[in-house]
Amino acid sequence: MQSAKERICKMAERKKYNFENAAKILATKTLTDPVIPVKEADEPDQDKNREKTSTAVQAKLRQIENERGEKAFNFHLVPREKLVFNKDNAYPMEMIEQLADTILRFGLIHNLEVLYEEETDSYVIESGERRTRALDYLIAKFGDGRENAETDAAEYKMYLKNVKQYADEGYPCNVKKKIAGDDESSEEEQIRAKIESKIRLRIANEEVRREDPARTQAAVRELHNLYTQLNALASGRERINVNEKVAQEFGVSARQIKTYMSIDKLIPELRQLFEQNSITLKNGANYAKLSETEQREIVALIQNGGDKQERKLLTDQLVAAQKQIKQREAEISTLEKTQNEVLAFKSQQEEKIRQLREELENSVKSTTGHQAELEETRERLADAEAELKRYEQLVKKIEREKEEERIKLEKETRKKMDPAPVMRAALQVENLLQMIAGVTAEFKDILDKYAAAYEASDGEEVTAPEEYREKYKQVTRL
Repeated sequence: MQSAKERICKMAERKKYNFENAAKILATKTLTDPVIPVKEADEPDQDKNREKTSTAVQAKLRQIENERGEKAFNFHLVPREKLVFNKDNAYPMEMIEQLADTILRFGLIHNLEVLYEEETDSYVIESGERRTRALDYLIAKFGDGRENAETDAAEYKMYLKNVKQYADEGYPCNVKKKIAGDDESSEEEQIRAKIESKIRLRIANEEVRREDPARTQAAVRELHNLYTQLNALASGRERINVNEKVAQEFGVSARQIKTYMSIDKLIPELRQLFEQNSITLKNGANYAKLSETEQREIVALIQNGGDKQERKLLTDQLVAAQKQIKQREAEISTLEKTQNEVLAFKSQQEEKIRQLREELENSVKSTTGHQAELEETRERLADAEAELKRYEQLVKKIEREKEEERIKLEKETRKKMDPAPVMRAALQVENLLQMIAGVTAEFKDILDKYAAAYEASDGEEVTAPEEYREKYKQVTRL
């Protein structure tokens, strides 16, 4: 039979326990059973997935704490009246009763994450507001100390086993470093702590709610802004790549974070469509590359009933036109740079010619008989004038090329202003065909009634139905 020491050693081999902190808890308070109940073997898969997600959340929260040098775990049982909800938590509280049912059957899987505020002697919930509300719901339902008509004996027994201890002793909490009332903390440290608190809150909430791309985009933007604020407080070496950090928190690539952030460049009409899940994240990011005028073209197409293929065609045309315009502008810029360099060389050559002419004139006056020197100066002058002429021709050539590029740029710009004439015409044709179809059906219905009335008439002089049918064929013949 194993001794207690041997059992403890084996436990330590399986997992690192915080024995020091546990000793402090046991020394200050006697706990009936502070250990969170373990899941039973028949727990549903969805609860297992929830445990994995929550574990991932706690791992990320601990990572933030470790970066600040804080203790990763500081367990306390906190009276319910001292727990307060975080005013910064804007997430809706969804499916509380379903979560309460899971807690009732399997117990509370993970503790709450809270921040202690000394000034108010309260604990602000960072992670676990839904769990708190679920416990509140269960205690309100079963906490009268007896079974009632609305609950059966089995449910009440589960309450006694898995929930009642929290009503009696307090809610299990992992308490973080206080964020206010610390006289030794500088103002900058308190600001940093509050920012990090918001980061933990955002991570904890978003980790289990990623079904909505618009909500995730809002979370990415907020987390991006918070890490940017932290960067502003950090020194050079402590600063981080914000995109990569946010990508790490969300388990995606930095490129995906840029895609989420690009949604902020959408005009309000497209932004609203994205938030309503009427356009996808990928399409929204593509539209964000366009100018405001071009985005309004997309809105008009959507409002006119354009399908995804038509929107993609229009977007591709707009992006292609924009790319061509940028290419023309780059070519013009390159030509202008080359032209400036040529003009600088031309200016230097002109100065060289001026100096040679001055040298030649002085030589003629002062060196009668030195014919060789005069000839050499004349040759240098002729070479300089030829070089100058070459530069002048090159400048003219560049001017012509620039003008050609400007003409191309104007054409591309005009094309961009009316990016999809064929598509516009196609939409008009489709609309008219729908109108013709409706009018045709109405015409045939009226003509049938007319034919019936004509047959029943007493021979009044009116046009025969066949004549109207023939006229209809002539009108509709293309």
